[in-house]
Amino acid sequence: PENVQAYSAPLGVYVLLASILATRARGLNRDVRAILPVAQVLGAVILMAPSLEQSWHEGGWPYALILLGEGLSLLGLALVQRRVWLLSTSIGFIVLDAFQYLLNGAQALPPWAILAIAGSLVMAAGTAILLGRERWTEWQSSVRTWWESEPATARSP
Repeated sequence: PENVQAYSAPLGVYVLLASILATRARGLNRDVRAILPVAQVLGAVILMAPSLEQSWHEGGWPYALILLGEGLSLLGLALVQRRVWLLSTSIGFIVLDAFQYLLNGAQALPPWAILAIAGSLVMAAGTAILLGRERWTEWQSSVRTWWESEPATARSP
């Protein structure tokens, strides 16, 4: 395939998932555990960087939407798993994607409309977070308990 994402997306997902699953492994030494957050960031960058680059080209709005989906997915994963490095990487790419939308959208919408839409979305997100804070904490705790539980072992017949 001509598109670089045919190669980078599977590699990025592989590196990201391998580094996240490696955190469950028992008996890893501290040196290996120390590089796992860096591997998570590397996987996220390999996954999202081609979409960001392609979104800046003429007619690149589909890649901007793909990047937004990837960024929000990784943001959700980072919030649930409490991965600070992955959280900051996904937020960084979402901000860069929003910056790209702002520059390209400036031709279609007046600046006051862009600011009004952005402000309304931030206010709605803040309100949703305040209303769902307790429920979110309970849900996040149950997901973390499930994630940190011992994996089931196969029984011999």
